[in-house]
This record gives sequence, C-alpha cells and structure tokens, in this order.
Amino acid sequence: MLFHNHPSVDLEPSQEDINITVRIKEAGKILGIELLDHIIIDSEESFSA
Repeated sequence: MLFHNHPSVDLEPSQEDINITVRIKEAGKILGIELLDHIIIDSEESFSA
C-alpha cells in the first residue's frame, strides 16, 4: 500500500498522482510486489485511489 498526504483539503487525485500510481504498480509487477492501494490523506479524511 502507498500513502501520501495532500496539504490542501482537496483529496481528489491529481493526474500526477494517477501517473505515479500506474508507474509504481508496473514496477511492483516486475519485482513481484502487488500494489494493493494508494491512499491520499489529509488531516481529517482519506481517498482510496
């Protein structure tokens, strides 16, 4: 699982968030590591990308 924070209140994943998720998932396949989820958090909520 990956986690990262958004300092703003907007938890919607940016295009860069989506791109890096895809790249890390592909790299994990090469290494035999499954990416289960990428979660964006702020001080009060979370978003599962």
